[in-house]
Amino acid sequence: METKCNNVKGKSKYIDISCEFVDQIKCAIELKFKTARQGAQDHGRIDAYIDIEALEIVTKGQFDLGKFYMITDSTPYINQSIKGVGTVFATHNGFVTEKGKEFWFDSKGREDVRINLRDSYQFEWEKINDWYFLDLTINKETPRIYSFDEVRKTHKQAYEPWTTETDEKLEMLFCEGKTVKELSEIFSRNDGAIRSRIKKLELKEKYSS
Repeated sequence: METKCNNVKGKSKYIDISCEFVDQIKCAIELKFKTARQGAQDHGRIDAYIDIEALEIVTKGQFDLGKFYMITDSTPYINQSIKGVGTVFATHNGFVTEKGKEFWFDSKGREDVRINLRDSYQFEWEKINDWYFLDLTINKETPRIYSFDEVRKTHKQAYEPWTTETDEKLEMLFCEGKTVKELSEIFSRNDGAIRSRIKKLELKEKYSS
């Protein structure tokens, strides 16, 4: 059953199949079935990348796991291309996509398609009789954990204890109408730290009109 997902690169997209183990995991599945008779391998390659990118996007929030399955009897998808779309949107056996790279090719009808993949994927085709099968797993994006030093590079006072002096200065500037962003720059701390201190000192309650 198709599932509608909103804001996939600013548009709505229907995921081919979704399934869920209640209270455990939600999986989004995209399918591609391409035959030699259909031709149009250039568009087929690009469309495969579109689906993979879409799965990366929906696994940021709505789903915990993505699966991309492709079935074909068309060997141009399997064999390495020496020119054209297949040299950019490559799907040949053994190919590994480059993490963080933008994929684009001026292919008529797909010239506006630009794909950015956050992870790398290896195309390993399994052949059964005259058919080739591809199975890719798209894992949920893991929020990056910043180190102490990385945070301090941006916010020099991060993790420094608040003092009576800094609390009084924060209260004074808050009363003057400084925004959280402005306070963040003044105190060289992130927005979350500023909001937390404002809440701790109950400044909104104290000075609410």
